[in-house]
Amino acid sequence: MNNYKIYVSATSYKKLNKKLQKYNIKLGGLDIRHFLIANSVIDDAGHLPFIRAKRIILHIAGDFDSSPSDLDDDLELRTQLSFGHFEFLLLRRRLEQLVKEYDYSSRIMALEMMHCRTVGDYVEMINAKIAKFE
Repeated sequence: MNNYKIYVSATSYKKLNKKLQKYNIKLGGLDIRHFLIANSVIDDAGHLPFIRAKRIILHIAGDFDSSPSDLDDDLELRTQLSFGHFEFLLLRRRLEQLVKEYDYSSRIMALEMMHCRTVGDYVEMINAKIAKFE
């Protein structure tokens, strides 16, 4: 078995993601790039939930530089942010983690996700779930 070393600064997710495209590494059935994005933890607990939801969307879209507050609510995830099946699976997982911080029994159902198209739709869904507990 060959050993590979990838040297990337700790804050450079884009570079790491680009380098990992060359390898077919799976963790729990997910491509390692998707796994790392899904499990990345950012200390943003002090931010409002809608900012955190937008940051999650940006990161899954591969944008680690833009400010979540600048993300337009009218952007469609599938067409304008190029979300595919795996991106939506990751989005569901990350948004569910966010709402579980407010209510551990809360879930995001696939049917709820199907009703959302835009960034604003997802933010509205998250705000509705969290509003019950604030």
